[in-house]
Amino acid sequence: MRLRWVLVLVLVLLLPLMVMAGPMTNLRGSTDVWLTITGTIASGSGQLSGVINPTSAGFLLADCEMFVAQWGSSPIPANSSINLWVCKETAGRYENCDTINFSPRRPDATFALTPGGTTTTAQALQQSIILPAGPLKALVQNLAGVSIVGGTTNATLKCTPYTPQQ
Repeated sequence: MRLRWVLVLVLVLLLPLMVMAGPMTNLRGSTDVWLTITGTIASGSGQLSGVINPTSAGFLLADCEMFVAQWGSSPIPANSSINLWVCKETAGRYENCDTINFSPRRPDATFALTPGGTTTTAQALQQSIILPAGPLKALVQNLAGVSIVGGTTNATLKCTPYTPQQ
């Protein structure tokens, strides 16, 4: 009996909070192209962008899409991926991000590839990331087991910032 009254009391106190919470939506910014791959990136290699100043400032998160239209050979092996590091700037200096040593920390996003396909099987891969404050650089590492080929249809990394709100 006592437990029933405790449950009723908890529901009476929590119900108004649940009603006031309401649905969550996302305030979205403009989509920016962070990186365009016009050449070839061998498996195990990478490419570093120039300085990126997002068009829409003040956002906390971003939905990023890595689009690759053409591969150097096929099929893409199982357990293949493309890593992304978002290299932030602090006091005018960028963290260590280069295409030889990459970054000592774990990637901000890993785009898992669908195995198989042909050299022209396009893949549009999506991940959400946390955005740093201020300018940034994007570093991608190809771990696909085959080359990423730019050229006729360039491979691109595009990101759309957003912030959850009620």
